[in-house]
Amino acid sequence: MNGFEWIARNAEFISAKAIAEAIGTFKEIAGGTAVNALKQSLVATKHTSEVMSTVASLLREASASANREQNEALLLVYLNLLEPLLLSDPNAEKAVQIGTLDILFTILSKPTTPPPQKKQALRCLTLIFRVDAAASFIVAHIDFGRLLTEVIASGDEENVLSATKIIRFALKHPPALEAVYRASNDTLQRLLANLSRFDKNEALLEETLSVIRIYTAKFEYLDHFKSASFLNKIIEICNAKENSRKKQIAVGILRNCQKNAVLANQIKLMGASETVNDPNYQTNYSGNGPV
Repeated sequence: MNGFEWIARNAEFISAKAIAEAIGTFKEIAGGTAVNALKQSLVATKHTSEVMSTVASLLREASASANREQNEALLLVYLNLLEPLLLSDPNAEKAVQIGTLDILFTILSKPTTPPPQKKQALRCLTLIFRVDAAASFIVAHIDFGRLLTEVIASGDEENVLSATKIIRFALKHPPALEAVYRASNDTLQRLLANLSRFDKNEALLEETLSVIRIYTAKFEYLDHFKSASFLNKIIEICNAKENSRKKQIAVGILRNCQKNAVLANQIKLMGASETVNDPNYQTNYSGNGPV
């Protein structure tokens, strides 16, 4: 951690290749699939390094500087440094405490922020929202929720995936359900549209289905899911031969929808009742979505 702090403080004088190699090595250890003592130490152990405060301060300075061209490059370097640091849960919690969410939101909100910097800011936000303390931000800042709904309506699949993950993480906390819903008049409609827009992107489809399942679990939102095209899409996923994660989530969505009499009748008329009500079919799925 102290090494990353040194890199951040001296980023102007270090080659881009050297910084990229340091970031790559850290990601390989902390973000890899192998479980070992070093990874556990990097991801879970608390430390005394001031690296998070240092990077947050440098991000704030770079995003606020009038020297746009020079600081756009530095801003991307600092965001690239921040991302692997956030693989550590204590670092993600620290990021919430020191106001890093506000800094990243400001970067995203600025019309002058270049697309690569916005994309990286979204990736960092996704990692921060893994920790419970971040959910209150989306409740307290309706403009942030509105920004996320704008992103999920965009055409950049990676950005849409990041924004959908952020929403899914936040929705683990009940107050965020209403906050995201109220952020835009068509939040749920945009999510439903993405089922067709990105039906070839498995990761994005699973995330979108996970968010929809969380909303359908609440009776008061079910009136928003009476579209025949939506039900047809969910039934199509349910009828797939393979027992995939997305199929498990889709069956869970239909089971939630059956709590509404109108939706239950629609599902029956579409011939999906047998699949949904099959006692031998267990979703075996928590509803919180992929990690």
